[in-house]
Amino acid sequence: MKITMLSKKDFCASGYKICEALKKDHDIKLVALRHNYSLGHPYDIILNDENRKHVQAIIKESDIIHIKGDWPAGKKYMGFDISEKHVVQTVSGGLFRKKEDRGYEKFLMKSYQSNKLNTAMTPDLCYPEYSNIWTPHPINSDQEEIIWDKKRIPLLLHAVVNKGRRSVKGTDFVMNLFARISSQIHCETRIVTGISYSELLEMKKRCTIYFDQFGVGFYGNSAIEAMQYGIPVCAWISPKAYQQERGKLLGCPVITLPEKNVLSWSEKIINILESDMIYLAMRTKHWCDRIHGYKAVREQWNKLYESIL
Repeated sequence: MKITMLSKKDFCASGYKICEALKKDHDIKLVALRHNYSLGHPYDIILNDENRKHVQAIIKESDIIHIKGDWPAGKKYMGFDISEKHVVQTVSGGLFRKKEDRGYEKFLMKSYQSNKLNTAMTPDLCYPEYSNIWTPHPINSDQEEIIWDKKRIPLLLHAVVNKGRRSVKGTDFVMNLFARISSQIHCETRIVTGISYSELLEMKKRCTIYFDQFGVGFYGNSAIEAMQYGIPVCAWISPKAYQQERGKLLGCPVITLPEKNVLSWSEKIINILESDMIYLAMRTKHWCDRIHGYKAVREQWNKLYESIL
């Protein structure tokens, strides 16, 4: 198939990675208005005045237009007429997330219903009135090996792209959690911000547990960047995510608890750190390959695309 993905903001290259996973089977390109390539993330086409006509020609020839992001597609998107196309939308963030779940809920849910197919990149966004299809963040983990090892002094790591993301990431909770754990056992804790994608990835490879999101109810793209190497991940998975995941989280190795209580979380993590942990690392790697690996993602999207044509 010929597929064009449109994204107003392809943060963390999540849309690009979908395209990369699918390029083996399809002619697919990502066109973005903005993304955080300053951090070192890859990109395909950044829309500008010089290439707009070229992009319009690509769209005209496409079998499917895939919108990646929270802005509803409508008849036009990013200035392009897509009214005659099969439109797929994949939401992923705070503009779509409901206010009750610490999102902005910027658009009415009914504004997404004209699309041929709707999906979400995390199950906490699979609201019944939107879609029950979870299409996980992809990562090219199939070619990576487990590199986790048990360190004499455990390293606990948490990262924030910028200070404005502290609330989404639940950084204040992580700070309190790190303080409690480090008061109980000998360990190293780091909270980093403002570093490049490549620098952060190298830090993740060396950590004992990577702590991802505690503000919203599921782990994100940053977590799977660690999981691909078998690095155990800790994140808050909300009860709503479990209600909406339709059994797909069975066997998920992410360290989590239903309530965000520092004492309970610290006890759980200390117990894990004092265990062997190699089985957890192996489960983490297997989960990443089976759910987020390019092969798994490609197979899921192939079936979804075929279902709408």
